[in-house]
Amino acid sequence: MQEASARLEEALARLERAVERRVEADADRNTAVAGATALAAEVEKLRAERDQMAEALASLEARHAKLRETSDTVSDRLDGTIERIQEIVDE
Repeated sequence: MQEASARLEEALARLERAVERRVEADADRNTAVAGATALAAEVEKLRAERDQMAEALASLEARHAKLRETSDTVSDRLDGTIERIQEIVDE
């Protein structure tokens, strides 16, 4: 009877250890899933931010091109005006 009781106690102890390992594994898995979910959300947030920055950059590049064009036009006009003034002065 004592031997059977000892075997039962040992079996219960093994079962408790197995349950503890399973609970820990489940907790680790849940933590990993939560971490992966958080990372996925962060990736989506960063992608959205990147898209916004790309749009802003495209807008700034277009504005820069327009300003460059305007600057070139003004420069050409000034050069022409300077040449005409120089011709008038030389007469």
